[in-house]
Amino acid sequence: MEPLAMDGGSKAISLDQDELLQWPKMGVEEERAVLELLRNGEISQSEIGKTLAAEFKQFIGAKHALPKVNGTACLLSAFFALGIGKGDEVIAPTNTYWATVMPAAFLGAKIVFCESDPTTLCIDPADIRKKVTEKTKAIVPVHIYGYPCEMDEISEIAEERGGIPIIEDASHAHGAEYKGSKVGTLGTCAIFSLQGSKVIPAGEAGILVTNDIDIHERAMALGHYEMLQDLDRDAFKKYRRTGLGLKHRISPLHAAIALCQLRKFPEINGRITRNCETFLNGIEEIEGTGFEIPPRPSYIKRTYFMNQVLYREGAGIIPREDLTFLLGSEGLRVGQSRYEMLHKQPYFLERGYSASDLQFTDDLCGRLVSFPNFPWDESGELVQQYIHGIEKVAYHTRDDFT
Repeated sequence: MEPLAMDGGSKAISLDQDELLQWPKMGVEEERAVLELLRNGEISQSEIGKTLAAEFKQFIGAKHALPKVNGTACLLSAFFALGIGKGDEVIAPTNTYWATVMPAAFLGAKIVFCESDPTTLCIDPADIRKKVTEKTKAIVPVHIYGYPCEMDEISEIAEERGGIPIIEDASHAHGAEYKGSKVGTLGTCAIFSLQGSKVIPAGEAGILVTNDIDIHERAMALGHYEMLQDLDRDAFKKYRRTGLGLKHRISPLHAAIALCQLRKFPEINGRITRNCETFLNGIEEIEGTGFEIPPRPSYIKRTYFMNQVLYREGAGIIPREDLTFLLGSEGLRVGQSRYEMLHKQPYFLERGYSASDLQFTDDLCGRLVSFPNFPWDESGELVQQYIHGIEKVAYHTRDDFT
């Protein structure tokens, strides 16, 4: 095996990663769609939002889809539509983006944080069962990094407690499947973020999907007053001149980008999935990496918003920081945990939460190592260079592994 780069050897990565890993990447389709709107003066109002809603609900398999300005607005609308407010409790993971829970907190609810599953990093159903109470008014499973939660177990808990609504936060999981059903159709409603880092990027946008007409129309009433006039039912149509206080209408320019990216998604996601699975299969065969690969049971079809593994530290294992330094020296782009634990943030500490709670998840996420998802590596050559780089580092540090 050749020497490590830090010892004078050649770097494992020789390809131009800026091009192969660029995200998001817009093409001529997006340019044409946006320019057409600009030339037609459709920068505020356009029918393209309705087209996006129609194609997205078909893609997911839901009855209703409501595009909004961002995923945070979708979550606020979902909590509002379910009547979440003061005195209610909302169960969610601590390992997630703040927007998963802060709209519920804004409405007055108490957030009850749960531990993560030790292999998938998704919310742990066993901990949900421990923390659900008569005050629980919503459970928010996050399909973290594109990995579907154990929805059967979560749904069973919700049903046992009288049908607690489930809001799927599918911001990372466009196109993922659980037991043959698309993520986003497994709960009461679901939200998808279309922010620029997501696998269907639009810059800033989000979509709320549901099969429940009441939730759809209440969410519409909160932020889409101009759409209420087209409703068949009178419950919310009467608010068509005022709405209920907010404006969440998606920008036509972002809707145009989202529509183009949605239509490209099968091809792009197929390449990402193929490359990530090749990568994970490759490093799984290398002795002494210290990596634990996420399980891949036959009943899930994940997406790769993040391509993550867990690193096993212990006696004889080099620290994660040393590992990532060595991999970085070989040219690999390596990250660690994407999120800081929410229960440790000042907003919650000021309200009586303890930073020492949920230590299992805190420690678990401290073992996270992330790699690129190789979106434009059509040949798979960059994937192979990454596998080789990991093999080099493992070979030269093997005596440190047990």
